[in-house]
Amino acid sequence: MGATCSRRAVIDVIPDKDVLLEIVDTIVEFEDMLKRGEQLTTAQRKEKQKVDAVAREMKGLQKFRTDRVTLPVRRSSLTKLP
Repeated sequence: MGATCSRRAVIDVIPDKDVLLEIVDTIVEFEDMLKRGEQLTTAQRKEKQKVDAVAREMKGLQKFRTDRVTLPVRRSSLTKLP
């Protein structure tokens, strides 16, 4: 059998606050350009695709965190009750 290939990205490093703010600024800048009706260059379209992928991952992480908070806590059989 052949090996399978996954298209999902794996985040190995947690970026610092400055990097995240720069990503948000880039997203806002692209949105403003598109709202004004400006055409994106080829390089800008490629960068926007990468930024969109990062934004999707961030939304997925945000959804995971909210789901995790709303899930009931399960007690393990190894956990001793007080």
